[in-house]
Parts: sequence; structure tokens; C-alpha cells
Amino acid sequence: METFTDLLSWLVGAEGGAFILVSWALSWALEGLKWWEELVSKAKSLIILGVAVLLGLVSVWLTSHPTIVEAIAPYMQAVMYIVSAWLATQVAHRLNSLRKSYI
Repeated sequence: METFTDLLSWLVGAEGGAFILVSWALSWALEGLKWWEELVSKAKSLIILGVAVLLGLVSVWLTSHPTIVEAIAPYMQAVMYIVSAWLATQVAHRLNSLRKSYI
């Protein structure tokens, strides 16, 4: 449970985890979608801010309900490990592609 609790703390902490995560995830997920590209920069910023605030509020709510956190922690840890492994493969693939282009 500690890993999930640590994630919740990071999301709502001074490090700005929710904003960092949402900014990266939205820019990656929506990259290349025509409707997203057509939005003005200010609209994109407000959407990212809104989703980050929502994620932060949900995290604060969850931290105030330890029984819920305890119940979902094993599932969230599995999701976190899978996403971490997937991100590692994406980074490795990207770096490998860059290296191949230089050779």
C-alpha cells in the first residue's frame, strides 16, 4: 500500500505531481489529434489545469479515506507497475530509434 500512498502524496504535494503527470499524459495522448491541435494555446492550458486540479482533488479525497486506499491499493500498484514497464519500453524504443538514425 505504501507505493500507492506515496503516489497520492506526490500528486498533491509541493512537487506538483498532478500537474506534471497530467501535462505529460495529455500532451502525449492528444498529440496528433486534429481537434486538439486546432485549440488555441490558452484553451489547452486551461484543460490541462482543470484535469490536474481534478486529479489533485481526487487524490486528496482518497488520502482522507484510508479504507478505500487500502482496498484499491493492490490493484493500483499493479497498474502502476504495468504503466512503469510500458513507459520504460517506450523510452527504450525511442532511444533505440534515435541511435539507429545516427549510425
